[in-house]
Amino acid sequence: MRSRRWWRVLPAALLVALSVGCAGQQDDVTAAPSPEPPSWQERVLPDERTTIRPSPEVAAATELVLQVFADPSRDAIWAKYHYTDGGDGVVVNLVAGWENTVVGPEIRRVIATAPAPVEVREVEHSHDDLMQPVFDLFGEEPRSFAGASMTTASVDAERNALVVGLTRVDEESVAAVTELFGPDVYVRQGVQATLAPAW
Repeated sequence: MRSRRWWRVLPAALLVALSVGCAGQQDDVTAAPSPEPPSWQERVLPDERTTIRPSPEVAAATELVLQVFADPSRDAIWAKYHYTDGGDGVVVNLVAGWENTVVGPEIRRVIATAPAPVEVREVEHSHDDLMQPVFDLFGEEPRSFAGASMTTASVDAERNALVVGLTRVDEESVAAVTELFGPDVYVRQGVQATLAPAW
């Protein structure tokens, strides 16, 4: 009787030990280190902005996209547009679920009829999401960011991030901006002393 009990208990014990060991190994395999946040220098964008001169066809396609989003209430669905790397098409940033919104049929029509390629890129943040912390500052006293003043605020379509203009850019001012606006923010040197959001 003892031998039967012993053989019944041992496989169960082995099974528990093996499953614990495998679970530990699986955690080791799937656990990836979280990416390092950008350094303060990496959050500073150059003063010069790259300007792409679109072809007439791309300009016409862009105009069709802008017509869809002429209503400011649709800023909760999109996060602006940018050109493809080659400059031969338009990329429209839309939040997940855009297909089922009022703009879904309109964007599909633009994609089908535009004289240049128009593609959709799903992004995490809408224009309103990114700009809301700036909207929240309206009516408040001008805020100082470690001695620097905010000059502009805009959405960077390619980065899907907020860009804040500052009168002075250094480690302390960038840290102050990041603390207020969160991780999805970049800064650029500005010259204006009053807040003027760039839509």
